[in-house]
Amino acid sequence: MINFNDARIALLAAHRVGNKQRGEANFVSEELISMDGVLEDTLFRFFTKSLKKSYDVQKFVHHSNLNLNEVYKYVVEIFNDPMHIYPQSINILHHLFEQSDHPNIKTGELYVAFFRDLLYEDEMLTGIGIFKTEKKSRFLQIQDHEQSLSIHAHEGVLAEKMDKGCLILNTEKNDGFRVFTYDNNSYDTQYWNQKFLGIDYLANDHFHTVHYMDMCNSFSEAVVGQDLDQHKKVEFLSRSLDYFSQNEHFDADDFAHQTLPSTQMKDQFKEWRTDYGLDNIEQFEISKPGVQKSKSKFKALIKLDTEIEIKLKMKNPEEEESFIERGYDKEKGMWFYKLYFNEEY
Repeated sequence: MINFNDARIALLAAHRVGNKQRGEANFVSEELISMDGVLEDTLFRFFTKSLKKSYDVQKFVHHSNLNLNEVYKYVVEIFNDPMHIYPQSINILHHLFEQSDHPNIKTGELYVAFFRDLLYEDEMLTGIGIFKTEKKSRFLQIQDHEQSLSIHAHEGVLAEKMDKGCLILNTEKNDGFRVFTYDNNSYDTQYWNQKFLGIDYLANDHFHTVHYMDMCNSFSEAVVGQDLDQHKKVEFLSRSLDYFSQNEHFDADDFAHQTLPSTQMKDQFKEWRTDYGLDNIEQFEISKPGVQKSKSKFKALIKLDTEIEIKLKMKNPEEEESFIERGYDKEKGMWFYKLYFNEEY
C-alpha cells in the first residue's frame, strides 16, 4: 500500500479527450496548470482517494517488447525528465483518444500529474498519475450582495470521486514499473486497463490469495455443489474461509487436507488448480487485505427448487453440521433438510 502522507503534486497537465467513434475532437491545453495551495490540496485528495487502500499491484506489459507499450514509453520519458510532462501528456491524450472507439465511452478531462515523495515498501519514490473525469454534476454558486443573495446554476465536476485513474511508481522500470489503478465507472472493463494502459496483475502474495479464493468459490459451485450437495458446498466454503482467515501461510496440500472430504475431491481440486493456472503456486504468504476483498463473494446459501433458501453463517462448520441434516423422503419422492434449534428469534 502507498503512503501519501508527505506526497505532493509537483506538475500537472490537463486536456480534454473526445470520443473518436462520435467524431468528437480533443482539446489540448497550451500550458501546464498553475496551482495554489488550496487547488493542489483539493486535486491531491480528488486524485488519490481511491488509491489509498489499493493492494492490487499491476505493471505495464506487452506481448513482444515492453518498449512498444505506448503509455510505458511516455512515462519513461517523464521519469527521465519531469519537465517533459507537457509534450508527453499530449501523447497520452492522443493514445487515449485512439482507444475511445466505442460510442458509450464518455468525453472527459484527462489529467497527467507528477508526484513527489510517495512512500512505497520503505522507499521514497516519484510517481505519475493519469486520471480521467467523465461525470458532470449540477451545483449552485451563491453570491451575496449588499442587500440580497444571487444563485447561479453551473455544471461541472464534483471533486469527490474520480472516475478513472492510475498511479505509476518509479520503481522496477525493467519489469513494467508498479501500477495502481481504479475505475469507478466500469462500463467497459477493457477500455482503461487493457486497451489504454496495457497493464496486468503482478503475481504476488496478494494476487495469489485473491486468485485462490476466487478459484475456491467456483470449485464449490461447479464441483462440490454438483457432486455432493449444497450443504457440503457451504461447508467447503466455510472451511476455506477459516483457513485463509486463521493462517498466515498457505500450503496447497495442507489446505486440501483440511477442507476437502475425500481423495477423489482432492484430486478434482488439483485439476481445478491447473485449469486456473495455479498448479505451480503451492505456497505463499496469505494477504489479509486479499481475504477481506474476496470473502464477500463467498455466499453461504442453500438454494432449493421449491423457492426456499437456507442461509448459513459460515462461522463454525463442525457446529453447523450437527444442526442440519439432509435426507430423502421416499413417500414424497423428494430430498429434505432437517434443522435443529432451541428457540426462534
